Amino acid sequence: MNDPTARGPPWTDAAIARLRQAILDDALGRLSRQRIRNQDRRALMSWVLSDALHPFSFRVCAAAGGYDADVLRGGLLRRLRSQAG
Repeated sequence: MNDPTARGPPWTDAAIARLRQAILDDALGRLSRQRIRNQDRRALMSWVLSDALHPFSFRVCAAAGGYDADVLRGGLLRRLRSQAG
C-alpha cells in the first residue's frame, strides 16, 4: 500500500552531483539561447550572479562540476554581451 508519509531512499552523493550538473547545464544552455522569456532570463541571471551558498546555488553547482564560479560567470557574461552587440 502507498503510504504518503513514507520517504524514499536517501539521495546519494552521485545523484546530487548529477542534479547539480544538470541544473548548471540547463541554466547555461537556456541563457545562451537568443529567444528566452525576459522573466526567465532575469531569474537565471539572478541565480548566476548570486554569491549565495546553499546546496543548489550557482557557486556550489559550478564547484561541483569542477569549475571556478567566477571564471565561469565571467565567460558567460562576455558571451552574452557579444551576442547582444
